[in-house]
Amino acid sequence: MSANIQNQLSNGRFALSGIAGWWKLEIESYGDIWLPHSDRYARLEEYIDVIKGLWTVEDFNYVGKYYTIKGGILADKPIPTPPIFIAGESDRAINLAARLGDYLFINADEPQKTTALVQKVKRLASDRYGRQIKVAMSAFAIVREHTAQAEARFEAFNHS
Repeated sequence: MSANIQNQLSNGRFALSGIAGWWKLEIESYGDIWLPHSDRYARLEEYIDVIKGLWTVEDFNYVGKYYTIKGGILADKPIPTPPIFIAGESDRAINLAARLGDYLFINADEPQKTTALVQKVKRLASDRYGRQIKVAMSAFAIVREHTAQAEARFEAFNHS
């Protein structure tokens, strides 16, 4: 599917987003099991290893804790290889993104916190893994008729 989207439908604009799961209800609603945080990132790491391997290696083999692939073949490889976004702000997410991701995907926050997070992942990718990484950020807008209404909603959101 990734090759079809990348090669035929999107003109090379397909990307993969790796999210280790943060909403237990969603995970369980789709028949998966809720793993501890570190295990979710370990499984995501293996998943990315498998996807990258299938995208780039003929007759791909992999043995891990969560995935085993024997002679995996993708007849069509996505070209170019799609970028991988790793979502999260924990140390585990930052390290995984620095090592395997093309982007760290974070939520908008206070400018100082965001700056420190961006610097941390870029420094880790460069110093430890000899790689460059980009950062993508989701941002949210609260729109109300009056400023006071928007501020009240913002405060309610921060306390939920």
